[in-house]
Amino acid sequence: MATFEWSYELLCASEKSLLCHLSVFDQPFSIESARTLAAQRDIPDPIFIETLASLVAKSLIGAERIAGKTQYHLLATTRAYAVEKRVTDDRFAGKEG
Repeated sequence: MATFEWSYELLCASEKSLLCHLSVFDQPFSIESARTLAAQRDIPDPIFIETLASLVAKSLIGAERIAGKTQYHLLATTRAYAVEKRVTDDRFAGKEG
């Protein structure tokens, strides 16, 4: 987990926040689902798009085209780390799900 901690600490606040919020998805998810979650967490759409693209570019969120649509996912180890951060970080208190 030390590698994840190091990588996580290099992220900006919006990247940390979105990664932790998206860890609620345990299956591939659409951009629409992610956008809805981000809106519920008061993350403005332009910041959401930029941050999602950044997390994909950093390989913290995977993206692949399936049947003409892009599906996003977190690797199991990345998701587990982000879930732990979401559960233990005071910034996410009361914002489960």
